[in-house]
Amino acid sequence: MELYRLSAVVEHYGVCGGGHYAAYRRVASTPDANDQVGPRRKHWVYVSDDHVSQVSEDDVLGAEATLLFYERL
Repeated sequence: MELYRLSAVVEHYGVCGGGHYAAYRRVASTPDANDQVGPRRKHWVYVSDDHVSQVSEDDVLGAEATLLFYERL
């Protein structure tokens, strides 16, 4: 049995003929000088045009999704 994990969510604001798209994306944290070798921690970011901010998983799960993207584990 193959397993999948949610990796991105696209949300549409507006009406069918117009509006705006924004996305939530699961990304790996950026390593810094104190990081140990090993898997990087993953977190969610919200992207809308040039605005990018870190968000909680609850924010992602509460989105009104238009598209869902999954990655195979």
